[in-house]
Amino acid sequence: MKKAALIGLSLLAFGANASDAPRDFYVGLNLRPTGTIDIDALSQDLDLGASFAFGKRFDLDGGWLIDGEIEYLYMGSNTMSNNGLSMETTGSGLSLNVKPTYKFSDSGLYLAGLVGVGSYSVELEVRDDQGSIKAEDDGLGFTYGLEAGYDANRFGLALGYKNVAADIDSLSVDYSSFYFGAKYKF
Repeated sequence: MKKAALIGLSLLAFGANASDAPRDFYVGLNLRPTGTIDIDALSQDLDLGASFAFGKRFDLDGGWLIDGEIEYLYMGSNTMSNNGLSMETTGSGLSLNVKPTYKFSDSGLYLAGLVGVGSYSVELEVRDDQGSIKAEDDGLGFTYGLEAGYDANRFGLALGYKNVAADIDSLSVDYSSFYFGAKYKF
C-alpha cells in the first residue's frame, strides 16, 4: 500500500512539473450568489448556491474546443413564512454537460455555450407549531447556458448564466442563476 501511494505521489509530482504537458482535465467551483426557482406558479429567490464540476477538454481546429463535464449543482434554499407557517425549498442536481467553446487566439479569453441533461431534485418542508411535513422528489431535466471567461496555464475564471428545466413529479421546475467561478486544470 505504501509503495502504491509513493508511486502515485511521484506521478503527480512529475505531472505537476511538466510545463509542456497538456492540461486536458479540470475541476471547477462556481458560486451562484442568487438564483430563482419556479415550481409551476410559485416563484422563489434562493440564497447562495454552488456547483462543482469535473471535466475533460478536447481541442478542435480553428480555435474551437469542446468540454465534457460531470456537474453537481446545489441550487440554494429559501424559507418563506406566513401566519406561523413556514416552507423551506431546496434544490440540487447531477448532470452531464457539453460546452462548445471558442477561444480567441492566444489571449486566453473564451466564449462557451452549455447544454446538458441530468437528474434534478427539489425538497419542500412545511413547518408549523404542530410539526413538519417533508417531501422530496426528483426527475430528469436539461440545462443550457452561456459562459465567458479567461484561461491561463493552470487556472481559469468564468462568468456565466445557467437555466435548468425539469419535470419533477408532474411539476414543472425551472431554475436560473448567474454564476462566477474558477477552475484548476491538470
